[in-house]
Amino acid sequence: MIPNSAPSPQAPSTHRWAISLAGLCLLLLVLSVILPLGKAVSLPYTVGYNLPVALVLFAVFYLVFGRRHGNTKAGIALLAVLVTAGLGSLAAHSIASKRQADRAALQVAVSEIRGEINSMSADLLNGQDGLPKQGALIDTTPRATGSAGELERFIKTFFRDLTALRNDYQREISNSGWENLLNASQFSQDPGFHQRRALVHEVRQIANTYQARNHQAINNTLASISTLNMSEADKSDLRSGFEQGLVKARRNIDKLWALENQAIDEMGAMVDLLARNPKAWEVEQGNVAFNNQALLDRYNAHFRRVQEIVQEQEAMQRQSLNNANAELGGLQP
Repeated sequence: MIPNSAPSPQAPSTHRWAISLAGLCLLLLVLSVILPLGKAVSLPYTVGYNLPVALVLFAVFYLVFGRRHGNTKAGIALLAVLVTAGLGSLAAHSIASKRQADRAALQVAVSEIRGEINSMSADLLNGQDGLPKQGALIDTTPRATGSAGELERFIKTFFRDLTALRNDYQREISNSGWENLLNASQFSQDPGFHQRRALVHEVRQIANTYQARNHQAINNTLASISTLNMSEADKSDLRSGFEQGLVKARRNIDKLWALENQAIDEMGAMVDLLARNPKAWEVEQGNVAFNNQALLDRYNAHFRRVQEIVQEQEAMQRQSLNNANAELGGLQP
């Protein structure tokens, strides 16, 4: 052992310096992506926003770890920080641009869907003889792009299927001759009202068939979510929201069909009243004229109930469309 010799100074740990620089770059990458989001889409703005953060972090790193490692490593650290800030800025710009495009696409989709809802509402108001106007089938081609476009196509397809189902029901009811059930000028062609009673039974069957088809259309729509060109997360959210909305929608659908059957029953009761009391009325100038006030009151009561049911159905359908329009507000970015 050499007397009076001093221990040689330890060299700074390059290993620790590299680990510290890697941790700094990782922190900076996260910050440079998160901090500018929601502030601007412009890439120059994002770079300008991240650059001061990068320089401050570099200064802290240099004071704590870098001063003992010389100018070469300080330059490497500065370059690494600047490259990381640049990569983070590009990522933030890309994410912000996509969000802006998604918001714009969603606005287009919501606008399109609102237009279809307004058209369906107009069909309800412009109908005749208690029936909605025959609705034009919707073009399901989306104007929006991406996931918003798929959502637009999904909802338009749902509306188109319901409109087609309603049109088919109205067409089949009309073809059955239902509109002439109480046409007094034709009563002489059906003595005993046997054909009219059979028609009431036929229309009940038609209504039951279309109620089942209505539910099947909803089930088909729910199943179609899995085929949409969307991320699994978006499809899961859509399925969850659709199923949640269906709880109330199914109740409303069943109530609408229950009202439809009540209206059919009321019309059937009017036919039965005429058939069972042939001497209490006669046809005068194409109208039924009663000679019995009590029977006239019963006949009119059935007729008023039919009108009330039709009004209740229209109110329910308008409210459903209004609710759908209001819920679209939740999709607005």
